[in-house]
Amino acid sequence: MTQHSPAVRDVPTPDLFPAAFPDGVFPQVIWEDGERPASLPTQAWTTETTHRDGQQGGLPLTTADGLRIYDLMGRFTGSSGALRQAEFFVYRPADRAMLEGALDRWRGGHPVEPTTWIRAARRDAELVAGLGVRETGMLASASDYHTFHKFTPGGCAQAARTYLDAVQAVLDAGLRPRLHLEDATRAPREFILPFVEAVQTLAAPYPDSQAPKFRVCDTMGVGLPLEGAAWPRSVPRMIHELRAAGLSAHTDSVCFANNPELHRIVGSTSGTRFSPSRIRSD
Repeated sequence: MTQHSPAVRDVPTPDLFPAAFPDGVFPQVIWEDGERPASLPTQAWTTETTHRDGQQGGLPLTTADGLRIYDLMGRFTGSSGALRQAEFFVYRPADRAMLEGALDRWRGGHPVEPTTWIRAARRDAELVAGLGVRETGMLASASDYHTFHKFTPGGCAQAARTYLDAVQAVLDAGLRPRLHLEDATRAPREFILPFVEAVQTLAAPYPDSQAPKFRVCDTMGVGLPLEGAAWPRSVPRMIHELRAAGLSAHTDSVCFANNPELHRIVGSTSGTRFSPSRIRSD
């Protein structure tokens, strides 16, 4: 019987890659050339939407329940910085009471900063002025599925004008706008990039503390982590083009949000490695 001699050598001890898989901690990333890519953020963290999305998918929270959840989040994240912001509605008295209680706790040292979430409309922007938050999320649906069917008259230009009017109101109130580009992974480049540029131009005269943030929302879960995939489904391609439009990889000016409809949270979120420092998953 012929014996084959494979080019595999015996070694005296097994190679278990201890640098990549150290005992007692999470597996580590070891870069092939030994250097961390310059485009990779130095930190990554998450934001919390239980007080917002959690109510949309179930029963409305009571003020006591909402504050109990907020307290648990503080205990969970501690001083790690893994969870840094929470989002609150402001439409019901119970939501505003919940927010007020969270703000009191945050001023007393709670690690999770309360922010608000509104529709990108001037009448909603007026609701958050004077509440005591520093930042508000703003629903800015980006795909033609939304802009053509939610506005009268419908269309991209009308939607952009409505959003920018709300951004102006938020900036004038002294708050930092966080634009949620809803359904971005089905949205045209010709809307997202000019809109982002317009928001940055509008905010330029205001203090740096009010520099706008943008959230790329994979609302339907159709985003892909593939660089070679075409716009709009390629998450890394979209993040790269947003960076080229002036959103830095080393600030929190851009983040990614994934929804679980098609069970691609891990894969799509991995596509954000090219810049966002914040990730929000439902």
